Order: sequence, then C-alpha cells, then structure tokens
Amino acid sequence: MEKDYTIVEPITEQDLLDMKLLNDDLWLETYPSIEAGVSYEVIEKIILERQRPENIAASLKGYRESLADSQCFFRIAKSEDRVIGSIYSDKKNEIQVLGIYVASEYHGVGVAADLMEEALNWLDSSRPISFEVIEHNTRAIRFYEKHGFQVVPDSRRIYRDCLLYTSDAADDLPCVILGGRR
Repeated sequence: MEKDYTIVEPITEQDLLDMKLLNDDLWLETYPSIEAGVSYEVIEKIILERQRPENIAASLKGYRESLADSQCFFRIAKSEDRVIGSIYSDKKNEIQVLGIYVASEYHGVGVAADLMEEALNWLDSSRPISFEVIEHNTRAIRFYEKHGFQVVPDSRRIYRDCLLYTSDAADDLPCVILGGRR
C-alpha cells in the first residue's frame, strides 16, 4: 500500500497549532479509562484548560522555542494539508521521546513507526532513551516494545505533568517508563 502521508520539516506556525489540537483530541481518545480510574470528565477539563487562548499561546511559544533549540526535535506527518501525527524528542538531560501522537484512523499504517525512526536517527544512540507512557495505554507500550524498548522495573509513578494548566484536577495518571538503547 502506498503511503498517503509525508513527514514534514520545516514545521509552520499553522502546523504547530494543528499539532497541538490533534494532541489534545488524542488525549480525549486515549487517556480516559474506567478500569484505571481516569474519568473522561477530568481529561476533558484538562483539555479545555489547555485550549484557553492564553494557554494555547503559551504552548505555541514553547513549541517555537523548542523548534529553535538544537537539543529538541519535532516532526509531523501530514496527509494532504492535515496534520495526522507528531513526535517530539529532547536530549537536553535524559534522552526522551516526550510525545508521539497519531490520528486514530492512521494507526497501524506506519505513521508512528516512520516518526519514531526519524527521532531515533536524530537521537544519540550511545545514551539510554526513555519514554513515559500512561500505564493503561497498552497500544503505546506494545508499540515501544516492538521497537526494542522494555518497561523499566519499578518505574511506576504518578504522572502529573498533564496538570500543568490546572491545579484542581483530581485524578492521577499512573505511568511507567520504557527504556533501552537502540
């Protein structure tokens, strides 16, 4: 099957906004889990807060700063003019892939693998690489394991970074760390 998407660089201001909105939509699809005790309403509340104009402006400013930083890596995947996936990596301290997002209708067709390959080629392969994944996001965990990473024993922690813009979100998001070298 021929790919109907491309990995894009450089990234435009509109791409950054589209990427942010896609990421927010995917949070609503991915993170609520009755079994894990993470309610849709809490994730929705986080997203609504993140989409306030001043928070969107702050996010875009941060993205622009990261784009200008040689220690940060962004790529997006587009199908026609639509952003369908993104990846962000950082090698300032620990080497991490901090976020990979792909629109649901593009799961399983290679978008995430292509984005991951771009990031792994950019990262310093002599240093450990890690990913934080929400514990109940088994699809992402399987994806990282397929690419040679393993859950780090005793790495479970509570993920509060998603609460950046809210001080009163009640639910915690347990995550695990996957790590390894390529």
